[in-house]
Amino acid sequence: MLIISLLIAASGICGYLIGSPFISRLAASECIDRFADKAIISTWLGILVLTNTFFALSLLSPLTPSIAIGITLSLVTISLLSHRSSSCIKECIDKISIAPLSGVIAVTLGVGAYCSQVIVSYDTKLYHMQAIKWLSEYGLVPGMALIHSRFGYPSSWFALSASVNHGMLQGRIGSFAGGFSLLMLVIHLIISLMRIIRQQGRSQDFFVLLSTLTALIIILLYGLPNSPTPDLPIIVLVLVTAWSMIIISDSRPDSILHYDKTLNVGIIPLLLAAGAVSIKLSALPLLAVSCCYYLFKGRLKAGKVIISGVILILFLAPLAVAGFITSGCAFYPLPTFCADLPWSLGVTQAAAESKLIRDWARWGGRPTPDGATSLNWIIPWFSEEKVCSLLLALSALAILVMMIRYARKRTVYCNTYLAALSFLGIAFMFYAAPTWRFGLGYLVILPALAVANHAAWLTQQFRRIQGIAAFTTWGWVGGVTAVAVATHVYIVPRPTFRPLEKVAYNKSIAGNDNPHFNPLLPPRIWNIQFVADAATGKKAPSFEDIIVRDRVGDFMYYRPEHPETFELCGDSPLPCAIGKLYNLRLRDPAGGIAGGFVRSKFNQ
Repeated sequence: MLIISLLIAASGICGYLIGSPFISRLAASECIDRFADKAIISTWLGILVLTNTFFALSLLSPLTPSIAIGITLSLVTISLLSHRSSSCIKECIDKISIAPLSGVIAVTLGVGAYCSQVIVSYDTKLYHMQAIKWLSEYGLVPGMALIHSRFGYPSSWFALSASVNHGMLQGRIGSFAGGFSLLMLVIHLIISLMRIIRQQGRSQDFFVLLSTLTALIIILLYGLPNSPTPDLPIIVLVLVTAWSMIIISDSRPDSILHYDKTLNVGIIPLLLAAGAVSIKLSALPLLAVSCCYYLFKGRLKAGKVIISGVILILFLAPLAVAGFITSGCAFYPLPTFCADLPWSLGVTQAAAESKLIRDWARWGGRPTPDGATSLNWIIPWFSEEKVCSLLLALSALAILVMMIRYARKRTVYCNTYLAALSFLGIAFMFYAAPTWRFGLGYLVILPALAVANHAAWLTQQFRRIQGIAAFTTWGWVGGVTAVAVATHVYIVPRPTFRPLEKVAYNKSIAGNDNPHFNPLLPPRIWNIQFVADAATGKKAPSFEDIIVRDRVGDFMYYRPEHPETFELCGDSPLPCAIGKLYNLRLRDPAGGIAGGFVRSKFNQ
């Protein structure tokens, strides 16, 4: 708990220091006048810059501790040398006092406690942890996707975890990145809640309260923060970017011509969205809307077009290059940009992978039944995807409420950009992978907007509640939140709670790690999967299969002994495949696996 809490806190501090000059340079104080709002945006901008810098370097070398520390210190130093950053730091020192600092520390420790439980995420054991190991030990090498096609999904988010996946932390940092996202989400929620209770809330605070609270309940219920999944930061960044648009749109800068400038505060959503796409392509709708927001808020100018193009290149070029290196396709599994390389998976396999992901989501993670069409999955899907169904119903109700308000007052809080973001994001989710993990951020926008539209009325209701102000101290709110987050797994246990208690007795798997709380270090990944009992339907732990060594071509690799029933590599040595490999060889025999892999011309 303690180590991962310190890592999360250090990441937040570095993110704020790196990102603060962006806020000052864009004259954001004209629109973003509250310190906490600027701090949240600065921290996210800084983390996105840091992770993308790590990711770009992984194209050239492994992410060793010396490289990670050197790059972080360099970026922080450059930031501190800026007089703009100095003003932000001075403001931070002036604003921070013991009370809010103690609250933030309490929440950080609570998040660290939550992240000190064992990881049960299937995808983490399937490929997340292996992708992180590749980045930390070898960097990105040609043909990684030939070992496992999921390695063709490069993500800058994995670089954050890879930078600390060394020494005593090796194999134990799977929840570090998820913990950072959780901390940022919880702090944003607390700040908005305290403002509303103190009658200082604005429309954007009500938006944050409902959207983040809804998202927080769902992601904690499913245990999403306890993994390095890229889905979580995308959910949070969609909400943060939408919130930043509301702040900017609601502001009244001294000069309306401010938005005609090439560099103005409207570029902040674009920076956040471009960083989000470098994490996962499910943020493409966010990028499209944010780009239009920057270009068309104020007059469209050639300078804006050039700047937006530069931002897209800076964030997407490393992702495209990484795609070509790992799979031969720039944005795998999109089949659009694939090259004919010795290690390329090819257009056909990329299209098949996209279809596999889409069908998996359509049919609730079960095999696609015979006779499936492009439409007959919809009705069964609504009964399986309860989260999406509920949020879609709330979104439809929100649209109705906002239309009635518009008809009565000829004014509506919801602006075109946020409505477009929600519609486009939901449409993209249905096309690519109709599951809540891909679309949660987009699904909560419209209900939150409908509530924010009635901010004045809601504020009046809060004023009538006697004694509520007594519960707005940072120490009280931070402490309660920390306890709730830390003990969530005991209060609302997930289905794997009891089985993990039983698995803990098997020392060959658990060692000395506790399944739910470890005071110093987070536990190693337990390479087990949970299989539903045919008679009862309840999930029971299936103990880890033996990882064996095998040979293909001129190199040795690892794989589960029985891949037909167990396909998880977990934290196994590299290279590890989920099944038996055929027709592969080293790209550079002298360089070993660090030189990458290519298809063999001969059957093996």
